[in-house]
Amino acid sequence: MLRCARNDGLDRIVDSNLASRTPCPTPRSGHAAAPDLDARDGAAVCLDTSDATGRLLFNMLGAIAQFETELRAERQMDGINKAKARGVHFGRTKPLAPHQSAALRARRAQGVRIKTLMQDYHLSKASVYRYLSATG
Repeated sequence: MLRCARNDGLDRIVDSNLASRTPCPTPRSGHAAAPDLDARDGAAVCLDTSDATGRLLFNMLGAIAQFETELRAERQMDGINKAKARGVHFGRTKPLAPHQSAALRARRAQGVRIKTLMQDYHLSKASVYRYLSATG
């Protein structure tokens, strides 16, 4: 899988805009405004999306952000698959061991009330019914 470094340029733009807290000027004719790639001195520089160049840069920033998000998701899935290959268990552990769930089903078959099972095994009513309906 392709690995790439963090995009320091985009991080710098976001940081400079957040640090300066200078709002972008109101764009013409209701178009959106976005930080420009030339924001090197910490001042907020905005894209004017009323012209073709501004729209192009705005769309390129969106495409780069989407690319980075997809890379992050790929790396996350790689890590999950490697962990599964090592036998790592994901999710919450079950409150009852298999022999306890078998005992719960046997006690219910003997006629023990659900409320008693709830108290004895420290389970909710839904969990007791879930264990009773489970096969195995």
